[in-house]
Parts: sequence; structure tokens; C-alpha cells
Amino acid sequence: MTATASPVAAGGRLYEPRLRAMTAGIVALVSLLAFEALAVGTAMPTVARSLDGLGGYALAFGGPFASGVVGMVASGLWCDARGPRAAMWSGLACFVAGLLLAGAATTMGTPGPAGYAATLAVAAGCALVGVLLAGRVVPA
Repeated sequence: MTATASPVAAGGRLYEPRLRAMTAGIVALVSLLAFEALAVGTAMPTVARSLDGLGGYALAFGGPFASGVVGMVASGLWCDARGPRAAMWSGLACFVAGLLLAGAATTMGTPGPAGYAATLAVAAGCALVGVLLAGRVVPA
């Protein structure tokens, strides 16, 4: 991994006029990701029961953790190699696609493995965005 200069000077304040929009965007993204995680954790027992997926309940919770680890590593490498912009937009696209796929699933395992794929896509998207925000944008 290579060390690169942060786009924000060390010692900069997050609420300086030139950083306010970025700070508001970071807060909005983190709030969105956190809300999704809390909502899924709260609703998952009911959803698993109603979609006849109690057998896959452990995979629905464990899979996103594994997917998140892979997403974090990929995001770090991607940001180092090509900068943070593409990783952020790809992470958001993955996150939204996973949410849409999860909303369209009629069971936890169909069509095909759509229910599980949705949770993995959401987790990978969260990881891409999370590493980007933590490592590249926030001043040290």
C-alpha cells in the first residue's frame, strides 16, 4: 500500500467553509449505511419467517460480514490505485442495487440466490464507501 496525501490538509477543521459540503455528504452517507444496518438487524427475524428462510438465517447475517471484509480490502486497493471517486460511486451503486434486489425478492433464496446476493451486495457497497470515507477524505 502506498502513502498518498489526503485531499484535506492535516489539522483542517471539518466545518471550514470549503469542507462543509463534504462533511454533510459524509454524515448523510454514514447515516444511510447505519440506518440500513439497524433496519435489517431489526426486521430480519420477521422477514426470514415470512419468506420461509429460517434455514438461511445464519447465512443472511454471516454472509454480509464476509462480503464486507472483501469489500474493504478491494476498496483500499482501488482507492490507492485509482483514487476514491470511482470506488465511492461503485459502492453506492452496489448498495442501491442490493437494496432493490432485496426489495424484489419473494423468498430468501429465489429467484435464484437473489435474497442472499442482495445482502452481499449491500454489505460490499457499505464496505467500499466506508473505507473510502475513513481513509481518504477525513483529515487526520
